[in-house]
Amino acid sequence: MKTNTNLLARENDLNFIGWKSYKQIKKKAMEQEFSWSGLSLSLSIAFLVVITSAYILNFFYNSIEDARKHEYFLNQKIYHLESSEHINQQSSTLKRLLGIKTALAASTEDYLAEVDEWTINLKMEAGETSEYIIKIKNIGKETWPKDKVFLEKGPFLRGISILRHESWLKYYRPIGLETDIAPGETASLTLRFQAPDDIDGRIQENYYLVVNNYFIPGSEVRIFIDLKSIEMLDDNIAVENTLIDNQVNEAEKDEQIDTSEASLDSQADFCIALSSEEREQYEKCRTNPNENDNTSGISENIKLEAEPILRIGLFTTDKAERITSEDYFDVYGGDRLLMSGLPAGFMAAISYNSSNNKYTVSTKSLTKFSFVPIRFIPRNKNSVMTLLDFDSRPKWNTSLNDNKFRNIIEFNYSLETRKLWVINELPMSCYLKGLAETTNYSPVDYQKAIAVAARTYAMYHYNRGIEYDIADGSTKHAKEHFHLDSVWDQVYRGYNAESRLSRMSEAVNATKGVVITYDEKIVVTPYFSQSDGRTRGWEEVWYGNAKPWLESVSVPEDKGKDLWGHGVGMSARGALIMIRDKAKGWIDTLKYFYRGTDLEKIYN
Repeated sequence: MKTNTNLLARENDLNFIGWKSYKQIKKKAMEQEFSWSGLSLSLSIAFLVVITSAYILNFFYNSIEDARKHEYFLNQKIYHLESSEHINQQSSTLKRLLGIKTALAASTEDYLAEVDEWTINLKMEAGETSEYIIKIKNIGKETWPKDKVFLEKGPFLRGISILRHESWLKYYRPIGLETDIAPGETASLTLRFQAPDDIDGRIQENYYLVVNNYFIPGSEVRIFIDLKSIEMLDDNIAVENTLIDNQVNEAEKDEQIDTSEASLDSQADFCIALSSEEREQYEKCRTNPNENDNTSGISENIKLEAEPILRIGLFTTDKAERITSEDYFDVYGGDRLLMSGLPAGFMAAISYNSSNNKYTVSTKSLTKFSFVPIRFIPRNKNSVMTLLDFDSRPKWNTSLNDNKFRNIIEFNYSLETRKLWVINELPMSCYLKGLAETTNYSPVDYQKAIAVAARTYAMYHYNRGIEYDIADGSTKHAKEHFHLDSVWDQVYRGYNAESRLSRMSEAVNATKGVVITYDEKIVVTPYFSQSDGRTRGWEEVWYGNAKPWLESVSVPEDKGKDLWGHGVGMSARGALIMIRDKAKGWIDTLKYFYRGTDLEKIYN
């Protein structure tokens, strides 16, 4: 037992381990060491893989975010560049008009905006007031001056809002800036609304920041408002089997020819004398005989992004009137829909009862009532409406009846004048094309001269309405709720005249947006038929202050003729002969009659 114990002790002592045993032990030890090292290495590699993957994922995430941000700012830059390019294209176009000065806004790179919230949703009940704070950041290069930057209603500038609050600065301008807003700063504007009583449903209104009458790109805010109205008296009363023939029978039709002071029946349809025979035919012509503007005759040179919408007083009536359209149309009482989707050729009759201030609209199976003006609106813009009972026949051909008009027809009773006016609401270009101030045989330059003088005259009165916060007319016709009448201001015959006078339409298109200015302001530009060798100064005819662009000038082309018309401004006959026989251009002709003036393009 002792010997065996010693042997065992030896075997356990490394000094006595044999070579073979040593190799086996070493091999096992190396294998064990290798396994631990491998494990450590594997764990290290795995850790590095995880860290690297996380880094790569974070890199790609940040790259995607940077790309999104880059795309956003790139889109913004492209938008503003496109806006700048559009302005530059306008400028290039203007420079091609010889003798016409351009009037453009500051670079769009200087005035840029970013809204905090583009779409706003509100709910309001009848008569309720509400307010919302709009935040708009200045991301341009120029400071926004508090006295020049305002929030205005769109999509066309100076739109009429049905939500106007008494705190608004103007009917189209809710608020201005309280302080100057430097680049990088944000403007907070409190927009206040007053809900009407008679509108039910959802409406949308858009608002923009405007500087010097120009829209600041990126500042648009659209507001959706759900309105809940009070039921109107006599609403939705249906009268079955109410035939239009009962509203307007044949006996009544003969009595409906307008006999008011503004009747076209007693006036000439255009005011140009080319021969003694024509003079006899149009001896009653008096272009603008009732001017009574004792102001300076100068209006603010308001720039627009699109042509303005004019309201033209056609005639007055105290009878029922029938109306149809060449396209689908709707009937509104103010902003409230009364009849929807009436088909082309479908007749409706309209009348007004002054004893209870109620409008009545009837079709063959339905009658609606309203206490606010009635509007017939075609579904397709500028479609033709026909006033079936309006008799307006040019003296040179009584077989024609000029009773067709583009766009909206409105019936509006004036409480001040106690007359029911039929008003045509349409774009400036459509209005000018419907003028009957010339024939279709005149030279193109003469047509352009007439178009620009007429446009300027209309723009002057349009601007005056805006300056004096008149929402639906000019200072001249504020009581009647329109800008110009169709006889005394300028002779407007509507769609039939547009069809007959194709060269006038060409002239209107060729001079689109061009107006006459004095000291960079739009001025009143009367014109008349024929002088007796000289024009008259404003003060000679209508008294008041003299207007330097309307001083008396000689008209050799009219020498020996009789004065035909008021004599102020441009002699139509003199201008025609200057252009036709003496090769004088339309620009020089206008500058001759309207002294010291320039031409500017104020919209495209």
